[in-house]
Amino acid sequence: MNLPNALSIFRLILVPVFLLAFFMPIENNYLVACFVFILSGITDYMDGYIARKYGQITDLGKLLDPLADKMMQTTVFFCLWSADIVPLWVFLIFLGKEVIQILLSSKLYNKENVVVQSNWYGKVATGVFYLVVFLILVLDLPPQWNLLLVFFALGWAVFAFVMYGVAYRGVLKAEFDRMRGKNRQQKEQKD
Repeated sequence: MNLPNALSIFRLILVPVFLLAFFMPIENNYLVACFVFILSGITDYMDGYIARKYGQITDLGKLLDPLADKMMQTTVFFCLWSADIVPLWVFLIFLGKEVIQILLSSKLYNKENVVVQSNWYGKVATGVFYLVVFLILVLDLPPQWNLLLVFFALGWAVFAFVMYGVAYRGVLKAEFDRMRGKNRQQKEQKD
């Protein structure tokens, strides 16, 4: 196991730690949760940087990194909903997006052995999400400002989802075209 993958596993471990910190019955529990969240963001940046710089990109890392992101983001949205910071429908939209993305990615990996990597729009959406959560947890903003920030993060998340859908469709179309060409070639060989 290389260092980037170990950092991704560490980020997975931080998910329940964030959950516990968020709901701890102590003063400043949101600040403690924010510290855990920032630590997750730092290790997210580090594992990607190290993997690219030192050529340690692996298929396991391509799966673990987005899984850790999705687990943390879903947990954060759940916590924000539980604390009445965001409405239930916002959490459900985000949860639905994540479930669909995980299912499509799993299908693509199982069927074609292809891992859809993070792109710039996914990285921007994740960065916006981290910034928004940081602002919500640290600043005592009015509820309408919190909601506006969440809409901004959700907008980027939906944009990234649509762009990944386009990429997913492109990969499937390329595979379909490849199989159709292979079948045509086999048919021509028989004739």
